[in-house]
Amino acid sequence: MEQPGSEGDGGREGGREEGTKTGKGAQAGGGSMIQKSLPGAMVNFSAALLVWLFGVLVFLPTAARIEAVRLPLVISIIIIIPFTLFFYRGLKGLGDAASVVSRIFTNEWMARGRARSPERVRAVFSGALYIIALTVGYLLYSQLLTPIHPAINGIAIILLVLVAVWIAVSTERAISPQSK
Repeated sequence: MEQPGSEGDGGREGGREEGTKTGKGAQAGGGSMIQKSLPGAMVNFSAALLVWLFGVLVFLPTAARIEAVRLPLVISIIIIIPFTLFFYRGLKGLGDAASVVSRIFTNEWMARGRARSPERVRAVFSGALYIIALTVGYLLYSQLLTPIHPAINGIAIILLVLVAVWIAVSTERAISPQSK
């Protein structure tokens, strides 16, 4: 019996990656990129989630009970800073992994004969990922922006809609036949 990490184990890992349905080598080059960027992104997202959970579920309600006006504002600003740092670092790492996943998804889609142009599939997939990331980011930030001022939350949702429409229009232009 072989021990994990022995020479025979490495061959099994490589065979599993290339033995999928696509098997076109897209996963072989991207697997190492995912292994490098995804763990760091998950650590940063986990830290951001913990900061958010403690802030929204513990610190903000406690601050509102102590003093209803100024203290939630200060606590919210204090929570936004580390949350933003961890969330941004996580998004950077997730962007690398998303490009690899986009390539894998595109190859799978092309293998099934559902599309003719891989660039178009990649553009649609990346546009959808950006819109999903923006929406999740807004949902997390909205709880932290409201104690500062409710109007900031309204401005943020307006900006989210404008950016989502811009991404959708840019994606549509990238995949339209006239752009080729």
